[in-house]
Amino acid sequence: MVNRYSFLTSLFTLLLLGSGLTSRSQISTFPYSESFGSSGCGLPSGYSNSGSDPWDFQNTSESYMEGLDHTSNGGCFASMDDSGLSQDDSCMLTTPAFDLTGIPGAQLRFWWQNSNSTSSQPAPTGPRPWSNLYVDISTNGGSTWTSAIWQVEDSQQVGWTEAIVDLSSYVSSSTVIRFRGLETQSFYSDMSLDDIFIWEPPQYDAKVNEILTPVSGGCGDAAAAVEVVIQNNGTDTITSLPIYYRKDASTIEGDTITATIPPNATYNHIFSHALDLSSPGNASLKVFTALPLDQDASNDTVSNVITVSPTVSSYPYYEDFEAGPGGWVVAGVNSTWAFGTPNKAIIQGAASGSNAFVNGGLTGTYNTSENSTVTGPCFDFSTPAQGQRWVALDVWWDAETSWDGAVLQYTVDDGATWKNVGNLNDPYNWYTDGTINGNPGGQQVGWSGTSSSGSLAWVSAKHLLPDSLEGLDNVIFRIAFGSDASIVDDGFAFDNFAIVDYAPVDLGPDQVSLCGSGQTTLRSNAISWGDHLWSTTETSDSIVVSAQGQYWVQFEDTILNFTSSDSIGIIQTAPPSINFASTIDTILLNGSITLDPQLPFDLDYMWTPGNYTFPYLLVKGADYGLGTHVFNLMVTDSVLCTDQTSVIVEVIDVTGLGESEQDAILVYPNPVKTELIIQLSEPVPGGLIQLFNLQGQLIQNRSVNGNDGQNIRLNMTGREPGYYTLVISANGQRMVSRIIKE
Repeated sequence: MVNRYSFLTSLFTLLLLGSGLTSRSQISTFPYSESFGSSGCGLPSGYSNSGSDPWDFQNTSESYMEGLDHTSNGGCFASMDDSGLSQDDSCMLTTPAFDLTGIPGAQLRFWWQNSNSTSSQPAPTGPRPWSNLYVDISTNGGSTWTSAIWQVEDSQQVGWTEAIVDLSSYVSSSTVIRFRGLETQSFYSDMSLDDIFIWEPPQYDAKVNEILTPVSGGCGDAAAAVEVVIQNNGTDTITSLPIYYRKDASTIEGDTITATIPPNATYNHIFSHALDLSSPGNASLKVFTALPLDQDASNDTVSNVITVSPTVSSYPYYEDFEAGPGGWVVAGVNSTWAFGTPNKAIIQGAASGSNAFVNGGLTGTYNTSENSTVTGPCFDFSTPAQGQRWVALDVWWDAETSWDGAVLQYTVDDGATWKNVGNLNDPYNWYTDGTINGNPGGQQVGWSGTSSSGSLAWVSAKHLLPDSLEGLDNVIFRIAFGSDASIVDDGFAFDNFAIVDYAPVDLGPDQVSLCGSGQTTLRSNAISWGDHLWSTTETSDSIVVSAQGQYWVQFEDTILNFTSSDSIGIIQTAPPSINFASTIDTILLNGSITLDPQLPFDLDYMWTPGNYTFPYLLVKGADYGLGTHVFNLMVTDSVLCTDQTSVIVEVIDVTGLGESEQDAILVYPNPVKTELIIQLSEPVPGGLIQLFNLQGQLIQNRSVNGNDGQNIRLNMTGREPGYYTLVISANGQRMVSRIIKE
């Protein structure tokens, strides 16, 4: 006999199946949220999952998706991984039944992304039919459906995007929601879904969505702009919204937003008062709204901790981390960076001393899906580099080849964008892999490898910095590490980070001449930290030499491990010697004289007064006037040897003398051929007899002494025929006679 109860139960089940109904749990408590983590990244309780390629639930990165879980980057999310060979696969995720009768203004919110690329790995050019996503709804527990009350078709979206769906037209005691995906092209239509939320918006609710800037303090800014995103989560339009920010425990700064913000709309606001982030360190920034009658205070406030990097402006910069982290800061997703002495299976000890940075902890392995960084201080390169500017660091890597690895990057816009230092296969132990799937720093180039492709020990890596960084005062470096969803190893370690200006030894010209027995200083001109060794066995950066010979110096850089050398020859040369025929001369007022040092023209001459640079100097009596004049000459040769002396020139005037003055002397014969006799009316001891040529130049100068008596003889043999002037000076008197030489 058939049991009646069992028969009725079976019949009811058949009726449900025949009508398309499914027995569902019912939810009547709101707000409701589902982040896909409550079941350990499995199908949530009360949900069903169907279709030709059902939804997956995971907490690891999709190959071509931007980031991980929407809220925590370590949680779970639903994904539609189009890895099959067929097109038009479908997946349907159906919720439990919701009793919405108590919230007639119900809203649905969820986050989605749809892409076959990331911002760091853009999709190839050309048409890309992306997956389609639809939201279907049933008001009778899933018996019948209204399709596509929300949809996105053939639209790529890199990164999580919020969607809000109005459910007020679908309120029932058994409302069911279905997320239906349609894969439109094989391999190229991955899609993700996360954080389902159902609630009834209050009439008044202003939410602070996020702080856009500043997200970090970078190199410090005394007037940083504070920009936030506000969202109207209420049902009434907002037309006046008080909003404030506060840094640490400082004064509260506030504005009133007077823009019209409709329900569900967002608004970006930049505060009128800038934020002072000039001091290095951590600062807490709190932004909050004060909408009158706001019915949900839980979303009124958002806080960020902003790190302002210390600034380095003198070089070489050398951080061995023995005194601490030195301003280097750990951040990122699933980060395992540690500071101290590594003691792992492969990576052992620091490169120097006892401290280094290493991910995977000091003793373990790094995480799967790790996307972490260690960011250094701010570097001020506004002062031009002396020589070339290099970055150097000691590194040790042991990370799954082509899947996990690390890279050195820099930013000049406070972290908005990052660029790699150097390229794959650059010299000096630089990057070893260009296809790292873990995407360190959002790209695929870096240090990667284990065993023989790992470093197997600490190695010194160095690279010339880009010229584009010259003159900038806001350069920040970071080590970025990335790993995929499987297989982990020891990780990446770095120590002894340095920024150094470098120039090799340069002694100047190949040969230098010394002036006579003088000396000179030889300087290596090498730039950086290092050790010198001269051919004289001295170890300073400069030496003083005085002996002729060949000298060399070798420089070994202790940061970059470069070696350079140079040599120079020293030759001793005689200094120039000025040789005037006379250093005391007399000329007539209407005469002139040429002062000639009898030296080559290729020397440097300086006559003073006048600063004349001619090899000789013409002195005209009329230019300088009566009296005694001193002319100084300095001569310098090519090796800066010098000689100097002075010449005295007396300018006299003998014009306008009367015949009575000439009666005191008798000069004969005149004209004269060989000997001129000067007969004085009386002896003039202490007198001076001078003979001038027609140009007014003194050609003979003779003193008169007591033995000369009254008759003085001048030898005129060899004089050129012509006119001469004879001047006899004594006792303050000057007597002149005109002489003709035959």
